Amino acid sequence: MRLDALFHSKRGHDLDRNSLEDAEAPAGVNYVSRVGRNNGVSGRVLLPSGFSPEPAGALTVALGSRNFAMATFVQPEPFATGQNIQILTPRNPDMPLVERLWWASCITANRFRFGFGRYANRTLDSLELPDSLPDWLKDGSGKFSALLDGPSSSALVPPSKPLASIVRWGDFAMNEICEVRKGSRITKRQRVPGDTIYVGTAKINNGWVDRVSATPEFPAWSISVPYNGNVGYAFLQPVPFCASDDVHVLIPPPEAGIGARLFICSVIRNERYRFSWGRKWNLERMARSTLRLPATENGEPAWALMEEWIASRPFSRTALSFDGSQISDLSSIPSARAAISNERLLEEEGQLALFPDA
Repeated sequence: MRLDALFHSKRGHDLDRNSLEDAEAPAGVNYVSRVGRNNGVSGRVLLPSGFSPEPAGALTVALGSRNFAMATFVQPEPFATGQNIQILTPRNPDMPLVERLWWASCITANRFRFGFGRYANRTLDSLELPDSLPDWLKDGSGKFSALLDGPSSSALVPPSKPLASIVRWGDFAMNEICEVRKGSRITKRQRVPGDTIYVGTAKINNGWVDRVSATPEFPAWSISVPYNGNVGYAFLQPVPFCASDDVHVLIPPPEAGIGARLFICSVIRNERYRFSWGRKWNLERMARSTLRLPATENGEPAWALMEEWIASRPFSRTALSFDGSQISDLSSIPSARAAISNERLLEEEGQLALFPDA
């Protein structure tokens, strides 16, 4: 169906970001610009007299940008924007948030059609979208709704605890602070559909590439780190899982909470540039690699401080309160193997999507 069948559409305010006065929350409103991060919010501003903010729940679409054309976000609170942003308001005012997020993803998926030299000004309203919602979204089961119960948009405001406030750091070898293990090879032909998450080298979907019939090798809340393919894309795994032999798994000590483990994931990702096809991050090299982490006066990892710092970050309440139960019904996650052809099963390389097209 066409986009204009779902949304009312209009151009953004004729407001130049540089001409507006900055504001601190709760004063002012979010200013949405043509950026592809932070929900499109580039700052918080005071609106001049005579201008009213756009309503919460509207979608914003970057009409043209060097890198982020068609980047689409759902705005959780009233906002202002510039003229190169299209504002979409659902024709159905009762459209749930999860559905708005779905349509935002569909619009963003058309980014490849546009760029800095080809704007979507005239053609956005006629953009073709899927005719219906996917079954897993419209079945009303709410299996994914817990992931949407995050904080308000005040989380878009920079946190009050900057990283510079951590004054004591230390270098820790990975095998000193974590148990470092290697995944096991299961080819696509050997995978039998089941309920156990199989983690590969994908850099999306938390690294999940399939569901297999196998006993989980690694406990929940371990960290998966590919050393082949998308090297160094560390993910925290909320459920027991299996991993491919291109993935190493770090098992932190019990005193490291969810926040501390997310902190470690971020630090590992910042080490990606050191490794490539010519310099593998193999098991021995990873075990002796050092991570620079906050430290206590006794020279031990400051797990509590890492937890506290993560808690100060945007959207941390969702991450730190997540216990894995929201996805405990793994039958809601389709098997990638069941969705590909026999010819594809003969291929031993490549990535599979966690949610294949219906």
